[in-house]
Amino acid sequence: MKWKRWKTTGLALAAAWLWAACSSTEPVYYEYRAVDGLAWRQTDTLSFAVSLPDTGQADLGLWVEVRHRGDYPYRNLSVCMARTLTTPTDTVCQVDTLRLILADAQGRWLGEGLANVFQRSFPAGRLHTTTPADLRFDLTPALPDSLLPGINDIGIRLE
Repeated sequence: MKWKRWKTTGLALAAAWLWAACSSTEPVYYEYRAVDGLAWRQTDTLSFAVSLPDTGQADLGLWVEVRHRGDYPYRNLSVCMARTLTTPTDTVCQVDTLRLILADAQGRWLGEGLANVFQRSFPAGRLHTTTPADLRFDLTPALPDSLLPGINDIGIRLE
Protein backbone atom coordinates (compact mmCIF):
# COMPACT_ATOMS: atom_id res chain seq x y z
CA MET A 1 0.00 0.00 0.00
CA LYS A 2 2.82 2.41 0.86
CA TRP A 3 4.56 1.70 -2.46
CA LYS A 4 1.41 2.66 -4.41
CA ARG A 5 1.11 5.95 -2.47
CA TRP A 6 4.79 6.78 -3.13
CA LYS A 7 4.40 5.92 -6.81
CA THR A 8 1.33 8.18 -7.13
CA THR A 9 3.04 11.03 -5.28
CA GLY A 10 6.18 10.65 -7.42
CA LEU A 11 4.18 10.74 -10.65
CA ALA A 12 2.28 13.82 -9.47
CA LEU A 13 5.53 15.61 -8.58
CA ALA A 14 7.10 14.68 -11.92
CA ALA A 15 4.05 15.96 -13.80
CA ALA A 16 4.09 19.24 -11.83
CA TRP A 17 7.80 19.72 -12.51
CA LEU A 18 7.31 19.02 -16.24
CA TRP A 19 4.38 21.45 -16.45
CA ALA A 20 6.39 24.19 -14.69
CA ALA A 21 9.40 23.64 -16.93
CA CYS A 22 7.32 23.79 -20.10
CA SER A 23 5.23 26.80 -19.10
CA SER A 24 8.08 29.15 -18.20
CA THR A 25 8.54 32.10 -20.56
CA GLU A 26 11.84 32.00 -22.40
CA PRO A 27 13.13 35.40 -23.47
CA VAL A 28 13.10 36.04 -27.21
CA TYR A 29 16.16 38.26 -26.71
CA TYR A 30 18.31 38.89 -23.63
CA GLU A 31 21.63 40.69 -23.85
CA TYR A 32 23.82 43.09 -21.89
CA ARG A 33 26.31 45.69 -23.07
CA ALA A 34 29.20 46.62 -20.80
CA VAL A 35 29.97 50.26 -20.11
CA ASP A 36 33.50 51.25 -21.16
CA GLY A 37 35.72 51.84 -18.15
CA LEU A 38 34.39 52.60 -14.69
CA ALA A 39 31.81 55.21 -15.73
CA TRP A 40 29.09 55.66 -18.35
CA ARG A 41 29.89 58.76 -20.39
CA GLN A 42 27.07 61.08 -21.39
CA THR A 43 28.18 60.75 -25.02
CA ASP A 44 28.29 56.92 -25.02
CA THR A 45 25.41 55.09 -26.69
CA LEU A 46 24.77 51.42 -25.98
CA SER A 47 23.07 49.81 -29.00
CA PHE A 48 21.15 46.55 -29.34
CA ALA A 49 19.95 45.05 -32.64
CA VAL A 50 17.37 42.26 -32.73
CA SER A 51 15.88 40.39 -35.68
CA LEU A 52 12.53 38.77 -34.97
CA PRO A 53 11.42 36.01 -37.31
CA ASP A 54 7.74 35.51 -38.10
CA THR A 55 6.91 33.54 -34.97
CA GLY A 56 3.30 34.61 -34.64
CA GLN A 57 4.25 36.17 -31.30
CA ALA A 58 2.62 39.58 -31.66
CA ASP A 59 3.02 40.93 -28.14
CA LEU A 60 6.41 41.15 -26.39
CA GLY A 61 7.29 42.68 -23.05
CA LEU A 62 10.30 45.00 -23.10
CA TRP A 63 12.60 45.18 -20.06
CA VAL A 64 15.66 47.33 -19.36
CA GLU A 65 18.21 45.76 -17.02
CA VAL A 66 20.84 47.64 -14.99
CA ARG A 67 23.92 46.27 -13.22
CA HIS A 68 25.65 48.80 -11.01
CA ARG A 69 28.15 48.98 -8.18
CA GLY A 70 27.59 50.32 -4.71
CA ASP A 71 29.58 53.47 -5.56
CA TYR A 72 26.89 54.76 -7.94
CA PRO A 73 26.19 58.24 -6.49
CA TYR A 74 22.42 58.53 -7.11
CA ARG A 75 19.15 56.77 -6.19
CA ASN A 76 17.95 56.72 -9.79
CA LEU A 77 19.23 56.56 -13.34
CA SER A 78 17.56 58.42 -16.18
CA VAL A 79 18.06 56.79 -19.57
CA CYS A 80 17.06 58.03 -23.01
CA MET A 81 15.91 55.04 -25.08
CA ALA A 82 15.35 55.31 -28.81
CA ARG A 83 13.72 52.27 -30.36
CA THR A 84 13.16 51.60 -34.02
CA LEU A 85 10.87 48.86 -35.29
CA THR A 86 11.27 48.02 -38.97
CA THR A 87 8.85 45.62 -40.68
CA PRO A 88 8.55 44.81 -44.39
CA THR A 89 5.90 47.53 -44.72
CA ASP A 90 6.74 50.20 -42.14
CA THR A 91 9.32 51.80 -39.84
CA VAL A 92 8.31 53.23 -36.48
CA CYS A 93 10.65 55.25 -34.24
CA GLN A 94 9.94 56.11 -30.62
CA VAL A 95 12.05 57.95 -28.04
CA ASP A 96 11.37 57.68 -24.31
CA THR A 97 13.13 58.86 -21.19
CA LEU A 98 13.07 56.18 -18.50
CA ARG A 99 13.57 56.98 -14.83
CA LEU A 100 14.97 53.83 -13.23
CA ILE A 101 14.84 53.73 -9.42
CA LEU A 102 17.90 51.91 -8.05
CA ALA A 103 17.63 52.71 -4.30
CA ASP A 104 14.89 53.47 -1.79
CA ALA A 105 14.53 56.78 0.11
CA GLN A 106 16.98 55.57 2.78
CA GLY A 107 19.64 54.77 0.17
CA ARG A 108 19.29 50.96 0.30
CA TRP A 109 19.89 49.39 -3.09
CA LEU A 110 16.89 47.64 -4.61
CA GLY A 111 17.03 44.51 -6.74
CA GLU A 112 19.41 41.62 -6.31
CA GLY A 113 23.01 42.00 -5.23
CA LEU A 114 26.14 40.02 -4.70
CA ALA A 115 29.07 41.66 -2.90
CA ASN A 116 29.11 45.22 -4.28
CA VAL A 117 27.26 44.63 -7.59
CA PHE A 118 23.49 45.01 -7.88
CA GLN A 119 21.07 44.12 -10.67
CA ARG A 120 17.55 45.37 -11.30
CA SER A 121 14.97 44.87 -14.07
CA PHE A 122 12.54 47.56 -15.19
CA PRO A 123 9.49 47.15 -17.43
CA ALA A 124 9.80 49.53 -20.39
CA GLY A 125 6.67 48.86 -22.41
CA ARG A 126 5.41 46.36 -24.94
CA LEU A 127 6.14 45.74 -28.61
CA HIS A 128 3.46 44.56 -31.00
CA THR A 129 4.29 42.92 -34.29
CA THR A 130 2.83 40.05 -36.27
CA THR A 131 5.37 40.08 -39.10
CA PRO A 132 9.14 39.62 -39.19
CA ALA A 133 10.79 42.73 -37.77
CA ASP A 134 14.15 44.29 -37.05
CA LEU A 135 14.44 46.16 -33.77
CA ARG A 136 17.10 48.59 -32.70
CA PHE A 137 17.49 50.06 -29.22
CA ASP A 138 19.89 52.93 -28.50
CA LEU A 139 20.37 53.89 -24.84
CA THR A 140 22.21 56.94 -23.51
CA PRO A 141 22.34 58.41 -20.00
CA ALA A 142 19.96 61.35 -19.55
CA LEU A 143 21.45 62.80 -16.35
CA PRO A 144 23.38 66.08 -16.70
CA ASP A 145 26.66 64.57 -15.43
CA SER A 146 29.28 63.98 -18.10
CA LEU A 147 30.35 60.77 -16.30
CA LEU A 148 28.21 58.35 -14.28
CA PRO A 149 30.54 56.22 -12.13
CA GLY A 150 29.27 52.89 -10.85
CA ILE A 151 27.26 51.70 -13.86
CA ASN A 152 28.60 48.35 -15.11
CA ASP A 153 26.16 47.02 -17.72
CA ILE A 154 22.85 47.85 -19.36
CA GLY A 155 20.70 45.10 -20.82
CA ILE A 156 17.59 44.58 -22.94
CA ARG A 157 15.19 41.68 -22.53
CA LEU A 158 12.24 40.81 -24.76
CA GLU A 159 9.74 38.14 -23.71
